[in-house]
Amino acid sequence: MKKLIFLLCIIIIPAVLNSQEKDKEYREFLDEIQKDFNSMEERSNFEFENFIDSMNIEWLQLLKEAEKEFSDLLSGSFREYTSEIPEKLPEVKKPEQITNYKVTPGVGIDTDSIKRTPFIKGITEVFLFHELPAGISSGTLLSASLKFLDTVFTIQFDPKLKELPEISHPDPGRIKKCYDFLLNTDYQPVLNQILLLCDQLNLNDWDYFCLLNEFSLSVFEEPNAQKVIAWFLLIQSNYKAKIGYSNDNLSVLLAIDQTLYDIPWFNINGERYYAFKCDGKKIKTYDIEHFKGHKYLSVFHARPFLLEGNKSERIVTFPYDGKDYSIALEYDQNTVNYYTDFPGMDVDYYFSLPVSQTFKESVENRIAPFLINKSRSDALRFLLSLVQYGFDYKTDEEQFNKEKYMVPEEVLFYNYSDCDDRTILFSYLVKSLLNLDVIALDFKGHICSAVDVTNTGLNWNLTYDNREFVICDPTYIGAPPGVLLPEYQVNNAIIIDIRKNLERYNLSKKIWGSVISEGLMQADNSGSNIIINGSGIYMTGMISESSKSEAEDSLSGSGSTTTFVARRDTLNRAQWIKIFKGSAVNSGYCIAESGDDYLYVFGFFKDTLSVDTFRITSHEEGSFYLAKFDHSGNAHWLRNIYLPQDSSSQGITTVFSAEGEMKYYMPNDHFPHKEKYIMDVDANGYCYIYAMIPGIVPGEDLNKYFADGGNFDLVSYLINGNNNLIKQDYPKSVAFLYTLLKYLNNNGAIIQGTSLVKAVSSIYDNMENGIPVLCSEVGKISELINNEGITWIKTVAKQPVTIKHIQAIHDSRIKLSFVNGNARIDVLYGIKRGNGQIWNDVNFIMIDKTSGEITFDYDNRYQKKMPIPSQLL
Repeated sequence: MKKLIFLLCIIIIPAVLNSQEKDKEYREFLDEIQKDFNSMEERSNFEFENFIDSMNIEWLQLLKEAEKEFSDLLSGSFREYTSEIPEKLPEVKKPEQITNYKVTPGVGIDTDSIKRTPFIKGITEVFLFHELPAGISSGTLLSASLKFLDTVFTIQFDPKLKELPEISHPDPGRIKKCYDFLLNTDYQPVLNQILLLCDQLNLNDWDYFCLLNEFSLSVFEEPNAQKVIAWFLLIQSNYKAKIGYSNDNLSVLLAIDQTLYDIPWFNINGERYYAFKCDGKKIKTYDIEHFKGHKYLSVFHARPFLLEGNKSERIVTFPYDGKDYSIALEYDQNTVNYYTDFPGMDVDYYFSLPVSQTFKESVENRIAPFLINKSRSDALRFLLSLVQYGFDYKTDEEQFNKEKYMVPEEVLFYNYSDCDDRTILFSYLVKSLLNLDVIALDFKGHICSAVDVTNTGLNWNLTYDNREFVICDPTYIGAPPGVLLPEYQVNNAIIIDIRKNLERYNLSKKIWGSVISEGLMQADNSGSNIIINGSGIYMTGMISESSKSEAEDSLSGSGSTTTFVARRDTLNRAQWIKIFKGSAVNSGYCIAESGDDYLYVFGFFKDTLSVDTFRITSHEEGSFYLAKFDHSGNAHWLRNIYLPQDSSSQGITTVFSAEGEMKYYMPNDHFPHKEKYIMDVDANGYCYIYAMIPGIVPGEDLNKYFADGGNFDLVSYLINGNNNLIKQDYPKSVAFLYTLLKYLNNNGAIIQGTSLVKAVSSIYDNMENGIPVLCSEVGKISELINNEGITWIKTVAKQPVTIKHIQAIHDSRIKLSFVNGNARIDVLYGIKRGNGQIWNDVNFIMIDKTSGEITFDYDNRYQKKMPIPSQLL
């Protein structure tokens, strides 16, 4: 508004000046206006910064008071608790391996009315980067070495931590003394560094807990000191953790997202707290709750490790249609080692634990070629025969003297496997190679698979959830699809539905793919734009203004877009949709649910944004926003979150109360997370947001690239830009790509495929073999269009464009940003990575301007890093 007033002054004032002798007065008047405007803007910025500083001080003071209240109550809150009997993994009689199947006539399989659908309560980790409390100096840091899966990491920490008070004979007073001491150390950098490791390596909550333990082992020799610092760091990381003692031994107690087996637990205020390395049956711990502790620690892995693999190989031999096959499958020994001492969970979770990249690529490259030209029925028989004959059978009791569920790579490593292990492996092969959904059938002693063959033309013998399934028994040697062990043909089965909740990545991809025809699309692929739970689906993103319905023209790549928030039922049918109104581009990035049945939506907008009766205005360069809705779609408030004016800031951390009052705001000069936007809501409705500021590419004077006829000479721009970046020491392999992205980052930019071919031919002529092939594929691109920050890829005759292992379909959509000068291409729709037979969705692409390396993040957060060959641009 201030700049608008200034511009109006410039336009209106000349109309009242009627002579040239007034020019001097006019210029002086304009100078005064500019001075007033600058002064007003400086005063406004100064007042805003003062407000932020005052608010942050108040928030940090509130945290200090809450910490003090917990400390004051701690020593008087200890009670004695008796451990509950640890659950044992079900030890049931399992079938012997039957070497020849015999079809036994029988009735159809019945299923219990009660099905098991495992559910994850876990919340994305969010950490506030607090300033050091007053009077604390971090000083010279010490180093601690942490080992995780044969990889050693170094963590820097405050030397004051080593001065922890003596705790060899614990009691409530000594525990309180240690807590108070640790509050006055610079502990936050330890959390930041370990969080960064977890983000870079795709580690989960359990791994975070293990790394904290490794850190405490590295810093302290005394076992109780190790436990007390691990407990302190866990509660400062927002986990529901406690510490207790039995005799002179401390134990860390954790509220876990899953039911764990063979680990003692205590019922504290109705919550199940597991005690790790607890010696006695009784323990003394406090019964109050820490104000930060609202997260259940999840043992479940949703993503694969991103660690250097330790490859091993096993040759799997099996017959199929009268011919013997031998396939050498690779697996990661580190993955096997990890699950050796892994806490036991329900078998349901093992169907969705991710495999290593080594095993995934081995399956796709070494098994998939045998399925070429096979019908789905024959492919299913091939995979079933591989699992039935390829592995020797023993029950877990015979092999381990206890029940143990295996992930697929353990089946390759160990000499023997039983029915549940084989079913887990077979289910993975079917899902990854045939793209068919799988459920499991638990006969209380025997587990097998059922494959969804709805609309495939294949025979089926089980209906569930309005879908048709064929039973596949990996333990029944030689039995084709549809045949089950005779003794179970008349038994009821419990269905383990692994398609929902656990396989969130695949389910969210399917949902977003299904709503494209309604004009709905993701505005970002951070993974936080959709909530899937037992009651329904909530999602936010962008909707074409021209559609607002199921119109086909919403896919045109033209017209403005705006934010939406919507609810769909468990069958993905629309229930309601709330559409924001805005004068410029706006979109929804994250959606989160609070415990009191409210939804929070976070996103970005420019100019104005309104929903229901609420309206806000952004800064000139745009602003973030936060809105609160009830589950019926009614808006309760809408708030503006301004971007920092400091150009060095890369991200912000901010906190809002349940009433929409900003409580904390801190620009960051770092962004240690591959997810650009993270939002979390605690038990009190406080909303925590950690967001990356949209990257800006330096502008350039484009006038020199306009020809005499007034047309922009794109080819010259691309060629000159490429040459200029090479002079600035950009690797030749990325210079052209950066020039292309820099131009595409302008709203309204259009690049014709023919111009791309001309530029590529000129730059790479005689450089590499394969340029004609590259130009042929690039020639299939009709045009690239930047529409309000989303770049659409249009292809000739809607045919796919395939360059090496990357494929883009017609109407693919990407979003560009720059992190520390390195380009990031977020794929919103349509770009895949594969081997020509198996294609995986690409999530984002990172291009390092210094090394010339390109990193593909694909499927469920697997990553592949490689140098960019010149012909790949």
